[in-house]
Amino acid sequence: MKRNIYHQSQNTGNLLITSYPYDYNHWEFGTPHFHMNYEILVAARGSFDCFIGERTFVLQEGDAILIQPLQIHGLHVHEGSLVWCSTFAEQFFMGVAAVLSEKKATNPVFHPDPIVTAFYLDRMDRYIGRRRSLRAEQITALQENVFKSCVYAMGSAFLEQAELTGASGKADALALEMARYIHQNFKNDITLGTAAEQLGYNYQYLSKVFNLTFGASFKQILNRIRLEHAFSLLSESDLPIGVVASESGFQSMRSFDYVCKEVYGRSPKEIRNSKKA
Repeated sequence: MKRNIYHQSQNTGNLLITSYPYDYNHWEFGTPHFHMNYEILVAARGSFDCFIGERTFVLQEGDAILIQPLQIHGLHVHEGSLVWCSTFAEQFFMGVAAVLSEKKATNPVFHPDPIVTAFYLDRMDRYIGRRRSLRAEQITALQENVFKSCVYAMGSAFLEQAELTGASGKADALALEMARYIHQNFKNDITLGTAAEQLGYNYQYLSKVFNLTFGASFKQILNRIRLEHAFSLLSESDLPIGVVASESGFQSMRSFDYVCKEVYGRSPKEIRNSKKA
């Protein structure tokens, strides 16, 4: 895929909150990716680089950065540094999300009060742990209240310092609408043409906006989202491979096999067999 962008699907539909520190570089963090959850990255020690789209930001110890839903981003951790990453669903961020629904920051880096940062990092570590993700059924009422207090504290610091542009622009809004459309309909037989018809936009305009925003075509992103869902089913279930293909939106075993080999370098059968090994 052009620019090797991938959809971090676990932070789009399955997980309400994930929080963990890391002090190393991994392909997953450095590769351009996007998801539907909000994300806050904090330089707990040292510094790191974070890119959003075509812009790169350098964060020093104590700095934080807010990633909004569907923004293509990645990062590089500097030697000896520690970054704390938290992704969370909109329900933990409703007040701030409402402000940002049609706006974006000209500079997403902010500088929380050290007391706010210490509170945030302590509670995330205490109530989630060093590397843990939680689904809706796993979160207790106490945890939910703690997470909301943490996230709102950081969100308030962000809004106090951020310079917001009015509307995020028609192209950004359209790209967001398109990404949501794919996520909601990837199991169906959809194309850019059906999306244009159902959403009421010009086909050529949709194609141009999508490619400029994501650096990949509608079909490439659609197949990647389908494949990520299929990989999860192959690894975590015993469903027949043909059923996995159908449940993931592939219209034939041939196309499923082709896309799987193109992205993962293995056939669906090989992925299933590696699970049993």
